[in-house]
Amino acid sequence: MASPGPADNTNELQITDLAEVLQLLRRHGFSGDRYHNLGLYLGLSVNTISVIEADHRGAGRCLSDCLTKWLEKADNVQKKSGPTIYSLVSALRELGEHAVAEGIDMENDTYKYRHHLLVTLEDAYR
Repeated sequence: MASPGPADNTNELQITDLAEVLQLLRRHGFSGDRYHNLGLYLGLSVNTISVIEADHRGAGRCLSDCLTKWLEKADNVQKKSGPTIYSLVSALRELGEHAVAEGIDMENDTYKYRHHLLVTLEDAYR
C-alpha cells in the first residue's frame, strides 16, 4: 500500500493497492454484492457505476472495477477524502456494513501500533 501496510487517513491508496483492498474487504466479510451503493458512498457517480455494470456481469468484477475507479480518483472521490482506508471505512459505515468497517478499522489501528512500536525499537537500538 502507500506504506508497508494499510494506510491511515492521511495516506492515499494507489491503484497498485487494489488486490490488497479486495483482500481486506473479503477478510472482514464484505461479500461485494452491495458494490453499487459502496461505489456511490466512495464518491463514484451513478453514470460511472452504470458503465461498469454494462461492461461486466457479476458482483465480484463490478466491485473490483468500482474500487479501481475509486483508486483512480474518478468523479467525486476527492470530495470524499480521496482513496484512503479512512474513506473506505466511512463508506462502509454509511452502507450499514458496521462489522466490516470495525474490522478494517481495528486492523488498521493494530498495524499503526505495531509499526510505531517497531520504529521505536529500531531507534532505541541505533
